[in-house]
Amino acid sequence: LTPAQMAEWDARPMPEIFTSVTATNITIYGLATLFLLGWILLHYTGARELFPDLRLWLASYGGYSALALRVGLGLMLLMAAFGLNPRHGTGLFEAPTFAAPDLELRLLDGSWQWIAGVEAVLAFALLFGIYVRGAAAAFLVLAILGLYLFPYEILAYFGIVAGAAIYLLLQGPGSLYVPMPAMPGTARVAGWLADQPRERAQWLLRISAGLCFTYLGIEYKFLHANYMMALVELHDVPTFGFEPQTFVLFSAIVETVAGLLMLAGVLMRPLAIVLLLAFIFFSVVFREGVLAHSIAYGVLITYALNGAGHWRRPIAVDRPGKLVILGGGFAGVHCAMKLERLLGEFTNVTVTLAHSESSFLFHPLLPEVVGGTVQPGNIVNPIRRICPHTRFLQGQITSIDYERQTVEVARTDGDTQTIEFDQLVIALERQAEFSTVPGLLEHGLPIMTIGDALFLRQRVLEAMERAEESSDAGERQAALTFCVIGAGVLGSGTAAELRELINSALVSYPGIESRKLRVVLVERAPEIIPRYRASLGSSARRRLTKLGVEVLASTEVSAVTAEGIVLSSGDRITCDTVVGAMLCLPAVLSTVPTAQAGRRVAVNEFLQIPEADNIFVAGECAALPKRLPFLALREMRMGARAAYNAWAATQGYKPRRWSDRTPLTYLVALGRHATVGRFLGVPVGGIPAWLLARLLCLLTLPGLERNLRILIDWALDVVFRNDIVVLAPERTHKLCRAHYEPGDVIIREGDEGTCAYFIDSGEVEVVREVDGELKHLRTQKSGECFGEIALLSNIRRTTTVRCLSPVDVTIVPRDQFMHLTEGYRNLANALKSRMAELRSRGSDVESTEQG
Repeated sequence: LTPAQMAEWDARPMPEIFTSVTATNITIYGLATLFLLGWILLHYTGARELFPDLRLWLASYGGYSALALRVGLGLMLLMAAFGLNPRHGTGLFEAPTFAAPDLELRLLDGSWQWIAGVEAVLAFALLFGIYVRGAAAAFLVLAILGLYLFPYEILAYFGIVAGAAIYLLLQGPGSLYVPMPAMPGTARVAGWLADQPRERAQWLLRISAGLCFTYLGIEYKFLHANYMMALVELHDVPTFGFEPQTFVLFSAIVETVAGLLMLAGVLMRPLAIVLLLAFIFFSVVFREGVLAHSIAYGVLITYALNGAGHWRRPIAVDRPGKLVILGGGFAGVHCAMKLERLLGEFTNVTVTLAHSESSFLFHPLLPEVVGGTVQPGNIVNPIRRICPHTRFLQGQITSIDYERQTVEVARTDGDTQTIEFDQLVIALERQAEFSTVPGLLEHGLPIMTIGDALFLRQRVLEAMERAEESSDAGERQAALTFCVIGAGVLGSGTAAELRELINSALVSYPGIESRKLRVVLVERAPEIIPRYRASLGSSARRRLTKLGVEVLASTEVSAVTAEGIVLSSGDRITCDTVVGAMLCLPAVLSTVPTAQAGRRVAVNEFLQIPEADNIFVAGECAALPKRLPFLALREMRMGARAAYNAWAATQGYKPRRWSDRTPLTYLVALGRHATVGRFLGVPVGGIPAWLLARLLCLLTLPGLERNLRILIDWALDVVFRNDIVVLAPERTHKLCRAHYEPGDVIIREGDEGTCAYFIDSGEVEVVREVDGELKHLRTQKSGECFGEIALLSNIRRTTTVRCLSPVDVTIVPRDQFMHLTEGYRNLANALKSRMAELRSRGSDVESTEQG
């Protein structure tokens, strides 16, 4: 715009969208605020996950930042000196300018025309890299002179050009320059400038350019919006279907927000790439020429390469302390994340997190791994990546000594490591409970890890394979019956996903009738998901029943055997697959002061143990007055509050109270058709609840990358059926234990001998079929073994062994058993002597063979 046009449009009334409250500007302001908050949130939660390899690659080329600024500033001065970037109404070479197109030198008196020559000399010096520091210093003086010559107009450019000059003054030519001899008397100054870190030069450039962008957005877009309206009207600038004043408001917000983000140094590399594309795009739209903003290109390239920069490397000034976190669940991980934000990158406080696994497992989605809805790797996130500044130690917590202020951790390599602490946060997760049901440990499948979920999935699909090939009705029914013990959230969700997996797989197994398939969910409490209100449990039970899950509430399991489960009523359910989904807190919590029944630890309003005020408890471990269901958001808040109070204790600050409140929204994710919950106090279920539960998962799952991967999995799940590929690797057979109930058959006559059995407790009977009847051969008790002769003689089982009482045995596979007999001569001799004794009792080997 010419000065006359600017004066004319400035006298007009401002557009209504800038002077009054309308639905349009409220919407635009609201969206801009959400974007700004989201951008800042991304900076603190997911920025380090965005293209990490690209960021490292860009940072490795930080030395080219000076080259980019030299070229950008040199091109700007070259075009200004020769009038190569004219404003509207002037031709090429007609009006040399003072750096910018609208600062025409002819507007000054003739004594200032020499500036064009200086600009040309400086342009060539910068472009070819000749005495760059001297050229940058000279241009900085020239820019300061511009404040006198064009006191108002140059403010739109001063910040960005002065920042570029300061950067080059400190950093020199960078790459690709013409070597020149040092100027006399400048060695000390040049050495001092060279010692300034690049991060400091980048910080100065960012602050000055950020001020420039913010000034442009406020002064020329908000306070003088008519200038943009004139551009739109006089030069036919496309507004892409928006009203001109709406387009102007949008552009004003974009430029102001960009300046504010620069000043804050938030996500500078992504911001630089977005702005670089925007500058190129709008230079074409406004017909300014691609090189019209060459200096801006150079500045944005430095952002992409160097990031935000900082004035000085921060020095830790806080009090030293040793903070230890036990547990890597929701509470533990978010405790570490909060501490990292509180402490910053430079601190005297050390944070250590100990956990049994190296990754954070998002347990609410574990059943979906069984069903094949999500890929197993997408619900685990390495703790070292979530909390990069936290020292991580993998191992089991074996003891907590609150008097000596130490924790012992049994590491995965077998060593025991002692950790000292000043402040301790206990946030241990629940673990699988096997001790309450005899035989569950030996015959039940846990569902606590990714490996457990994959093996269960493999077990289900292999059972369907066996059932389709088997001709025995009893074997088919046992293979097609799946029992889940424990109807909490994990057990109920597993039962629902098992049913979904089976229903999806049935089309691939035409030989299996759907009515023969059984998924049984057993719960000792009167209703399932007992931690939630009874109405929610009833709703979940109805939905699971409709899905095809048999729910047995108020039912106790008295034993689990190799052939199925035994109920307290004496009834048996024959099945090959039993899932143990009961959970309990770790036994180590029993040693903590104020530990209560169920191993929960009593705490005060600051989440401290009253008897040990340097120990904080968060998550499921904390015994609070209000017993609420397991809620991920509550665990996260509790972990963050424990983190703050532990940090405050090291620094001498006041702790903050924990306020527990009943949430208005909570959802129990039990699959697509069985999810139930309450949303803002209103009961929801089925597909709406399932969608809300998935949204809640995205809000609580740490890691931007994992959120995106989960979204892809869910999108594919809508289109395709559940996958029936078996992903679990084959397990190595190893020595294990087993439990059997009276009447259970351990080995059968005619079966192949694959292992030997050592009786730990109980009594078994050895029988053999003679003329269609079973003949008693002998009885064996604790301390004896059977099944070994079939391995030593390499023959099939010729007898059947069944239980007379509850029996516990240790099973030794063939390979390990033969290794023992080959490696230990005394054992081999004893077994051979026993074989000879059995033969001497009066029958052939087959009549005395016990398996």
